[in-house]
Amino acid sequence: MKPDEQQPIHILLIEDQEEDAKLLMQMLCDEPENPFKVEWVESLSLGLTRLAGGGFNLVLLSLSLIGDEGIEPIPGVGEAPVSRLSRLQDEGGFLSRGA
Repeated sequence: MKPDEQQPIHILLIEDQEEDAKLLMQMLCDEPENPFKVEWVESLSLGLTRLAGGGFNLVLLSLSLIGDEGIEPIPGVGEAPVSRLSRLQDEGGFLSRGA
């Protein structure tokens, strides 16, 4: 790799809502120069299986998949930081504000 080339940031998106997953992937991957490579799975069990293989820099995880244990550490995640996602019901929500 050339010194000026950026390594992609490998993201595992664990999201059970296809519409939400597609929106996030579009937002992360639409720009040609973006540093993100996103892999999407639809369940926590598939996500943990995929994480066991390693190679991810970040996990984006839907809160709807982890229920009441949302504030506890998630076993099997390893070293990748986890960002928990929640769906906002209003039209001017978090994602539409560019956050």
